[in-house]
Amino acid sequence: MITREMAEGRILDGVRSRKNKSSSKGIFFSMIAVLLAAVLMTYMMQSNEYERHDIVNIRVNALNSFLDDAEKDIQRAVYISAFRALTTLIDDMIQRGSYSDNVTGNIEELMINGELDGVKKPVMENSTLTEWDRRLSDLAKLIGANFSVSFGSMSVNQSSPWTIDIYVDATINLRDQRGMASWHYNKSLHTAVDISGFEDPTFAIETYAKVHRVISKTPYDNFTTLLKTGSSGSSYVYGHVVYVATEAEASALANKSTTILAAEDMSTWQSSLLNQFLGLVSEDFPSNITTAYIKVSDYSGLPSNILLDGDGKKIWNIENLRDHYYHPYYKASPDAPSFLQRLAGNFSSSPYGIESLVDKDEISSAGIAVLNNATNIDYLYWSGTAGDEQIKGMPDSFLLDNEHLDDYDCGSITR
Repeated sequence: MITREMAEGRILDGVRSRKNKSSSKGIFFSMIAVLLAAVLMTYMMQSNEYERHDIVNIRVNALNSFLDDAEKDIQRAVYISAFRALTTLIDDMIQRGSYSDNVTGNIEELMINGELDGVKKPVMENSTLTEWDRRLSDLAKLIGANFSVSFGSMSVNQSSPWTIDIYVDATINLRDQRGMASWHYNKSLHTAVDISGFEDPTFAIETYAKVHRVISKTPYDNFTTLLKTGSSGSSYVYGHVVYVATEAEASALANKSTTILAAEDMSTWQSSLLNQFLGLVSEDFPSNITTAYIKVSDYSGLPSNILLDGDGKKIWNIENLRDHYYHPYYKASPDAPSFLQRLAGNFSSSPYGIESLVDKDEISSAGIAVLNNATNIDYLYWSGTAGDEQIKGMPDSFLLDNEHLDDYDCGSITR
């Protein structure tokens, strides 16, 4: 028989049993919630880390691109600054009428500060390396970075007759303003400046700024060419050649005194007519020829102008020599001073030397006393070095020293 107390006891046991089951389920679901929260937090932390990593990469790449562009700009700046510094230095030398006593130092001062002996030069405005640094620094600030480049030692030299090499040591700094990344490194910058087109200060300084000469490289390797060898001849002339077939054609020509006449056979023509011409080229001539002439078996293929050397029984093309002289051009010569040496007034020899030919008639026309007996080689002329030989087909004032005869292919056409 179940008593009341026994029934109440069973009811209480059932209630306790249901409470225990409910508590177990609550603990289970709480643990799941905690685990899910932990997983979610881990995912979020990893996502944030990935996002931060991506942001840093994007920022580093952006600053790298800026740095690449900055280096290119600095390289261009070195060239522009060097070009203007050379121009400024040469102009200043010509105005002062004296050579530079510190070429490298002057160029460095101009490139860095835009000054020459402490005096600001307007030509260098906005072209100094310091100014380029400031511009790049301002650009870097626009993208939240700090940039600077400091310039150290500089060297100025030549490795060829026609270029000036400038080397600049630079220290480059770039730092993100939020501290994400920074760069600090040294770089050697180099630029080569072609000297063609620069004024050679030696001419202006030596002639009190009355004669000027711009560097222009000669296109010629050979200056004279032997064209024909004849059997006999007399005298020499340089001039323009005109071909004719008959004596009547020759008689009708104007400007006979400045014309070299060429024909197959002149042996039956009047010598009085032929002697009116500057020179004659033919297979045969009548007697009593007093003008310059040469007998050749083949006179075809001659250029417009020739040196008729009857004394040497040869016909020459000397157009390259004349064009080199009158243009005027410069040629490389290991016996001559380099362009940098010319800036310093140093006329000693250099492996990178260049030389030009002085035009004494031009100097005379400028009202400057001419050294008539001096060689026309420019750096030797300024020191009064004597010339040894006049050259056929060149002006009477033109002289070459013996050491330069072969350099200009003139050994066989001396007067």
